[in-house]
Amino acid sequence: MDVSFRLIPSQGSESEELFVFAELEGNTGSATTLDTAYAWFSECSSHHQERCKNPPTSTNGWLPTRLLDVGANSASHWKLLISDIDLRGGRAPAYLTLSYRWGTNPQHALLLSSTLDQYRKGSRISDLPQTFQDLVVVARRFGVRYVWIDCFCIIQDCQDDWEAEAPMMRQVYANAACNIAASASDSPEGGLFRSRTIQDIWPGVIVKKSTLGHEERVYCVDSNYWDRNLLTSSLHTRGWVFQERFLGPRQLYFTRDQVLWECLEGHRCEGFPNGVPLYDSPKSIDQLLVRPEGIECLGRLQDQGGNCYRENAMVLDAVNQWCDLVTAYSHCHFTNPEDKLYAFSGIAKFFQEITDETYVASLWRSRILDLLGWVVTRPKAKPSGAYRAPSWSWASVDGPVEMSKTALGDVEPLLTVLEVQVSTKREEDKTVGVTGGFIKLRGAFITASYTRDSTRAPRLLHIQLDDGGGTPFSAWPWLDTTEVQFGEGGAFDFLVLHSLVSSSEGNVANAKVPRLKCLVLAPASEVDGTYRRIGWFALRDQEAVDRVLAFCWKCCAILPRMQVRNVSMEIVQEGAMGCRDLRDAAGDVGQNGRHCGET
Repeated sequence: MDVSFRLIPSQGSESEELFVFAELEGNTGSATTLDTAYAWFSECSSHHQERCKNPPTSTNGWLPTRLLDVGANSASHWKLLISDIDLRGGRAPAYLTLSYRWGTNPQHALLLSSTLDQYRKGSRISDLPQTFQDLVVVARRFGVRYVWIDCFCIIQDCQDDWEAEAPMMRQVYANAACNIAASASDSPEGGLFRSRTIQDIWPGVIVKKSTLGHEERVYCVDSNYWDRNLLTSSLHTRGWVFQERFLGPRQLYFTRDQVLWECLEGHRCEGFPNGVPLYDSPKSIDQLLVRPEGIECLGRLQDQGGNCYRENAMVLDAVNQWCDLVTAYSHCHFTNPEDKLYAFSGIAKFFQEITDETYVASLWRSRILDLLGWVVTRPKAKPSGAYRAPSWSWASVDGPVEMSKTALGDVEPLLTVLEVQVSTKREEDKTVGVTGGFIKLRGAFITASYTRDSTRAPRLLHIQLDDGGGTPFSAWPWLDTTEVQFGEGGAFDFLVLHSLVSSSEGNVANAKVPRLKCLVLAPASEVDGTYRRIGWFALRDQEAVDRVLAFCWKCCAILPRMQVRNVSMEIVQEGAMGCRDLRDAAGDVGQNGRHCGET
């Protein structure tokens, strides 16, 4: 994380608003801290009605399948409720949710088929892990009687129950009164509350002398104050927690040194109770809901003159926010990598409801040509578990990816999408349970020869087209998994995805530099003309771009079906890359009783 600071004079209106140093106690579970947290919660619940009380992610009157009743303040027992049976009729009650880590070897009690009746009758609060006991303390201070914890609200040894509940995480968190995050704990036994040194949360102070000899006090504010307090915790590196934070309209984070508050109206913490400076939240949906090209315009993309640029396409603001979210999410970790689409499905459904778009295995149909060009920045081994997604989907690989954002008019697609199909286990929910899929494209499919100097520049390819042209041009391919490697020479297939015009990084002001983005393909073993994606590269050299474009116009052909399945890559010739797969037949996705949380 970068380190930078902003100096703010102690005198002035900005300082008077920001630097309000309240009396604090030495523990984040103190009455003072909980009173402050409740004040934030109460203010948001009462006064942030348009954005937080009725957020676009929520559904009025909706309740999870099960909830825990923690009782009144004096109650010593909790019990499991089934909402349709125990909470029928009347107004749906408020409930809290919990983001926490399961730990590497969870020993705490779980909801099992054999314990369902027992928990329906009740169990002692004192027998719960410390984090859950602390959640009861917070719930009672907030005046909320019901809580949702995944290990007690999803039957852990019932696969059918997991598959029914996991896709509903969007509604579970979006409809919660507040999500409580155990940001400082690595397991349920760690608790929410921490002892602390109060001075650690205040900004630094620099005393300097003015030109007139007077002493001036200047506050030194960490530009990454919020992220350093929150995102450095192990909880917030977990995949399921990513969407829990995004979907919940209100979040209360119990970190190592202080409590942080986040809602759609702003961010506060004990160090900055009136608002955290220098921070923009990734939760913000302003660009979707507030800007002129918001909800009303999401069906059409318009240029600055109001002309239709691409009919029935998701607007660029939505696309770029999606790219930011995917890039951040891809850095998260999973206990079960097969959960990758499940743990993002809530965000996908949120976008789907706002944009009325078609979701195809982690991409959006109307923008699929813009979204195919993702890059794996740190390749890992090919996933060995159950099938997750087609090879053209970023969800098919492990490790971080980069989703490139673009500006209006900068991208010229060089492909035509003829057909896209994705099959899922449940027809009513296309965001999870992908069992197969293909994309059929028309465009320039090129087989080129290459050489490589593995000793001097192992990743650099010298590429020669079969165009009778000049000297080879160079490219740095980014491969999707570690199993795929280029030999010292041979041939490979690639598909020109689109032409991108970007601002020059050189000395020529406002100059535009053309680039080509290309997908590296591998033939599938079973079906002729069927391929899978195995990598990506870009061409920036003007001569190389011109040669490839000329070759495209000359040799444009149809790339038949790209159907995706987990087919292994094989080296079929010595020194050459054997390309195998943009096609994958998927068997059933088999889960083994996992939770909607993280270890």
